[in-house]
Amino acid sequence: MKKIFLFALLFCVLLIASGLAQVPDTVWSKYISQGLSKRINTIKFSTDDNHLLVAGGSQLDTYIVNQFMYLIDNSSGTITQSYNVEHPVLLADFTPTGDTIITLESDNKIKLYSTDSGQVLKTISQDLLINSIALSPDGKKIFFTETQGFYAQQFYNAYDTINVWNIANDSIERRIPIVQTVGNLAVNPSNSYLLYNRGYSLYKNHYTDEIHLYNFIDSTDTLLGSHNSFVNFQYFSENGNRSISTSLDLHYILWNIQNKSKILDSVLVNGIVRHAIFSQNSNYLIIADTLLNVLELDSLTLKYSYDTNQVKGWIVYISCSHDGNHFAVATYSMSDVKFYVYLLNAKYQSSLFKIEPIKDGKFLFREKYIFYS
Repeated sequence: MKKIFLFALLFCVLLIASGLAQVPDTVWSKYISQGLSKRINTIKFSTDDNHLLVAGGSQLDTYIVNQFMYLIDNSSGTITQSYNVEHPVLLADFTPTGDTIITLESDNKIKLYSTDSGQVLKTISQDLLINSIALSPDGKKIFFTETQGFYAQQFYNAYDTINVWNIANDSIERRIPIVQTVGNLAVNPSNSYLLYNRGYSLYKNHYTDEIHLYNFIDSTDTLLGSHNSFVNFQYFSENGNRSISTSLDLHYILWNIQNKSKILDSVLVNGIVRHAIFSQNSNYLIIADTLLNVLELDSLTLKYSYDTNQVKGWIVYISCSHDGNHFAVATYSMSDVKFYVYLLNAKYQSSLFKIEPIKDGKFLFREKYIFYS
């Protein structure tokens, strides 16, 4: 009887493995790392561009597979600070002064860490599910969503509230009720607009995500447009005149914030849009699919593409340095089920170093790894 059970179990595992090979990339990138490696959820440059913040982890229901947050020296690729996070880090970023790190962790807690000491300075705890957070450019406010409702099949039957937390007063100063479930949040440089997407099911197996612009001055909410699939990222440009939203149906939409209209609605032919950000001078849009593409915004023409054939895995996250000279890229490799981080020279299109996969909580630094477009 025991042999029959083991044979049946082995057959199920092989059947699942054969099916996973045909699962779309979106499912792989979301689920494959759980229990197998430390998933990178975010990478950010420090305010002086001398360090990289790399954070992530994964969780299966209530079981925490792993969790981590590291500060890495950009000149050597070595870890200078390992933070004692108790849960997987979903989102993380530096405050404008650079002395504090804000995180959203999987236990629905927002935490503020001292960058130097690693000490937890403040914890914001809510009873409801927190989907997303954003820090105001002046570093004085935290925006986060709370979800009420329940999960049914593929879609939420829920309504959200966007909360504005005043860090100095340690309290919520404004609540913005939203009818549907809110995804990503972004605040423009002047702190006057909040960009968010809210999604709902139109009919069975079809989902749409609306892009909304909320005005803090007059409390008006403007619908910019929508995607016919889940929106995975959206950001403001550094000057606040444009925004970008990307979705899982290969679309990326460039928005004009001043006249609240579309500038460009495009589909990438090389694969799904895994991440997209603006350069620090707001002149370029960096888009990751199977390649790393740099689009000149004034002419809407492709400036160049990095050849990523020598890069391990596909790109899952991009960050741009504050001086605009470097990109940090996180990739995921299916061949060895590991995540990698590359630091790229934006001007010369070459990587400065490659950080080896995370093993036992450590990064292993390796020699220069050069590739060209």
